[in-house]
Amino acid sequence: MATLGVVDVRHLAEAPGPLPRAFIPVENAVDVGRVEIAGPPPHMEGSPPRGDETDTASLRVAPYQVAGHSSKGVGLPSLVDDAGHFLKPCPDDRKGAAEVDFYRRVVAAVDAGMEMSTSLAGFARFVPAYRGTFRADAAGIVAVAGDDPTAAHARTIAAAGQRAVFLRLEDVTAGYSKPCVVDLKIGLRTFSRTGHDCAYIAKRSAHDTRSGQAEVGFKICGMQTWEFAGRESGSERGERAEVGLDPRKRPSSRARRGAARDDGWLQRRRPYDWARNLRDKDAVRAALEEFVGCRGKTKKSSGRAGTHAATSSTRGIRVEDVADANSAATTNATPNPKQTNPACRASEVFGEALEQLSGLRAWFATQRELHLLGSSVLIVYEGDTTISATRKTRVCVIDFCNYVDARGELDDNFASGLDRLAEMMRAIVDAEEGQGEASDLSGPA
Repeated sequence: MATLGVVDVRHLAEAPGPLPRAFIPVENAVDVGRVEIAGPPPHMEGSPPRGDETDTASLRVAPYQVAGHSSKGVGLPSLVDDAGHFLKPCPDDRKGAAEVDFYRRVVAAVDAGMEMSTSLAGFARFVPAYRGTFRADAAGIVAVAGDDPTAAHARTIAAAGQRAVFLRLEDVTAGYSKPCVVDLKIGLRTFSRTGHDCAYIAKRSAHDTRSGQAEVGFKICGMQTWEFAGRESGSERGERAEVGLDPRKRPSSRARRGAARDDGWLQRRRPYDWARNLRDKDAVRAALEEFVGCRGKTKKSSGRAGTHAATSSTRGIRVEDVADANSAATTNATPNPKQTNPACRASEVFGEALEQLSGLRAWFATQRELHLLGSSVLIVYEGDTTISATRKTRVCVIDFCNYVDARGELDDNFASGLDRLAEMMRAIVDAEEGQGEASDLSGPA
């Protein structure tokens, strides 16, 4: 675990944008101060993080974050800017120190030219690029957050005269016009048999069983997709479909930002309240089918819908609600015949994702440096199929505040979770391709 280190901080003489001096990159330019942040272990001091400046004028609450504390209105908000950065809150505790340590270890491994198959150098291409750390006055965070629930915590630390430290990472959704995103927590368990005490193991084991992660091998934490629904009318314009969200909860500006807009696109978010009820393989598969536009279009999903509508009701959200999520908020939308019934994209999206997962799995078959716990695989693809130069599907691993030393052993837990995910994705692809072959054989009516 990294210890807290004291580092020099250079303040910008004139920070750009409407919030001068409120936002301060840790690694950039004139009055030198000192601040405690999570630092690397001594052998990493020679490999400082690298990166360009944060575009403070364009900072805003991350509109496409589908999981994590910030997405639930807890703690400080995650931010993005027009320079392609994702600013993740870095708490002044063990978890914050561990995550900074992880990213700096990746940078150090790459800089040192370490063996790709056994060191973090081989993992670098699967994680967001690290661009250092960034600190901000809490008052500036309050101004950016607006009426987002996370502004409350920012006001609390502002009143105490504190500043916030952020990890400055690559925004993996940057460059996508309509990013479809799913966050998948990987592994059959979220504890280490050798790195945690008995009480913690018992607590996490019960949680993993209750959440279904121990059975499925991974857990969906949140998801969003896009649909072209035509021109919205009246009150529907500007509202996002929050599938599975308690209707008594008023959506914040974050929940309304970038939703059904004048261009006719509807952003559909599936928040934590929805995802936490996906506790068995059938429900998870139905959600992944929906993610790529295949709900009700593959042989298996259409064959089991009736069974689970009656048997899988949990806290008011049924599996059939998962399958029918896309119809939740389009009652007043003017349909577009070219877009309202999009083709299943499993072969395209999951096909590209599976190639990347194969490379990731190969690294886990050889590395004995660390074990990941509570880390997620993020899958991003372009939801607007009308774009001529569509970006490829992106797969990356995020969240590294709970990793433990491997003690010379393979990470069978994370590897098994990857295997389970790949198996389910292949089954969805096979079902789509089989359905297409059946249609071809049947010929015209």
